[in-house]
Amino acid sequence: MSSLEEAAAKSGDRRGTVAPGGTPIDFQALVEGIDAITWEMDTDEWLFTYVSPQAEEMLGYPLERWLERNFWNEILVHPDDAIWAVDFCVSATQRNEDHEFEYRAKAADGRTVWLKDLVRVVARPGRSPLLRGVMIDITSAKAAETEAERLRRELLEAQELAHIGSWQWVVADDQVTWSDELYRIYGLDPKGFGASFAAYLERVHPDDRERVQQTIGGLVQSGGFFDFEERIVRPNGELRYLRSRGQAVLESGRVTRLVGSCQDITEQKEAEERERTLLFEQVARQQAESSRQRLQNVFEQAPAAIAVLAGPKLVFESTNDDYAALVGRDDLVGKPLREALEIEQETIFELLENVYRTGEPFVGREVPVRFRPANGEWRSGWFDFVYQPLLEDGGVYGVMVHAIDVTGKVEARLELEGLTARLAATNEELEQFAYVTSHDLRAPLRGIASLATWIEEDVGEALPPRSREHLELLRSRVARLEGLIDGILQYSRAGRLRAEAESVDVGKLLDDVLDLLAPPPGVVRVEGEMPTVRAERVPFQQAMQNLISNALKHGATESPRVVVRAKELPDAWELSVADNGPGIDPRYQDRIWTIFQTLKTRDEVEGTGVGLSLVKKIVESRGGSVRVDSTLGRGATFRFTWPKR
Repeated sequence: MSSLEEAAAKSGDRRGTVAPGGTPIDFQALVEGIDAITWEMDTDEWLFTYVSPQAEEMLGYPLERWLERNFWNEILVHPDDAIWAVDFCVSATQRNEDHEFEYRAKAADGRTVWLKDLVRVVARPGRSPLLRGVMIDITSAKAAETEAERLRRELLEAQELAHIGSWQWVVADDQVTWSDELYRIYGLDPKGFGASFAAYLERVHPDDRERVQQTIGGLVQSGGFFDFEERIVRPNGELRYLRSRGQAVLESGRVTRLVGSCQDITEQKEAEERERTLLFEQVARQQAESSRQRLQNVFEQAPAAIAVLAGPKLVFESTNDDYAALVGRDDLVGKPLREALEIEQETIFELLENVYRTGEPFVGREVPVRFRPANGEWRSGWFDFVYQPLLEDGGVYGVMVHAIDVTGKVEARLELEGLTARLAATNEELEQFAYVTSHDLRAPLRGIASLATWIEEDVGEALPPRSREHLELLRSRVARLEGLIDGILQYSRAGRLRAEAESVDVGKLLDDVLDLLAPPPGVVRVEGEMPTVRAERVPFQQAMQNLISNALKHGATESPRVVVRAKELPDAWELSVADNGPGIDPRYQDRIWTIFQTLKTRDEVEGTGVGLSLVKKIVESRGGSVRVDSTLGRGATFRFTWPKR
């Protein structure tokens, strides 16, 4: 008699051992075939009476050790969890309550393994109950949760460093969500602030409130992007300047929510105001003293490129060293502006001419400029400009140009914004992965338990066809779960784990892929010469294999054909996989790249819905792009680009 049968006999439950006709039911093989530890414990002495062989593979202890006294609480359970885990299990057993809990275990080799223990309490008249349960290794899920939390903290730290807070407003039910940094910017306590659109408007400066309300109202009506500055008043009366950017999100043609970010630019505004005031005071003092020499001294001492342009043709009257270095020449004096400098933006000249004509100053922040210095090579950059009219005898006689090169600052900010966006996207993906790992995997496990129950109910007679169907369904569910787990793990790793790039012969790689997939002869055809690309071999092969496998699954039922081609572009190679299947409706061509999305049920076409999304993630994380060209009834062609560098 097997250990499982002996355990059943001890508990007085003889179902599932031998059918009335004498035919043995191999429940041991069934129990030992799942990816978990099945166990039984007698609570008279708190000793395991049965442990499935998976225990030795999962945790490394010989099965004999599991049957030793106090093995679970003194050897297996991690010391930091031993007290509460034992108390929890004992307390639930005393209440005759089935229970489940998660704790850390010590493997024989010293590893820490997270276990999820699902426990059923089986009452025995006159005796303490039996415990029967399943231990599941959830170490990977816990690691994913930990990584997701780490990335979330890094995102919050990045937002705090850049003084950028994020927010979301769900229009229909007026749900407003703010990040921790945004609460800090507003000087508010998250617990005491009832976040809503009206509450937000109350914090906006009264002089800006109507403009902000009209801007957001227009976005709710028409959608689009926004980028505006506003002032807010903290509860202590302090005024802060913010820059708000984001977009309206449309669903089914209607705006459902607004998402965006706010950056505290108060210090920048104050610095700009101080700089502007200082500059104007310098100009006024120079005009009052009518001293060209003093003006020249200011030119040379100011931490900026400065020039004085005189007359309607804006002739260079003087320049400082920084200005001469910026444009690459020191012979500007006496030359008209349009003749001396080659600037791509005509608006630069027009703004200077307008300042001379109207006497109104111009201030520009982070203005993009492309110009050709004297060395003949075009240069692009961002500049802060002040064009100040110079007055004499009540009229304008010239314009002073004050320029600060802020290219480095702008590029650094853009890089930071890009890093923040990528970090947020990665955090979201890992949160999705943690959710799938910790929740969606429960359903197949419950399916396994249900199918086991069905078998127990059927063993009173010889195994009927219906029970065989249940067993077949059990096997298919387990196989599908394994495929889903593999797909999720591959997706979570794509783009995050990198290997050394190497020269990959695509033609030879396709030979390997076709050997693995083993399609019928003549179904897959490689046309033309295949290139050699610089790539990490495994991710590149995975992308090609997933596309060809997808084409084989969805090709024509009769006479399927799959064609693989390569095309050279200026900076990349374009690889394509075409099939002669039913094609894809244009309405769904974006959807197919989303994880877990399939256009057919999994009973029609076996798959996890991960393959194409994995291709997209691999390719885009390496700087490429993916797309599909398809018309209903005419097959589909999947293309991706792979950078040459």
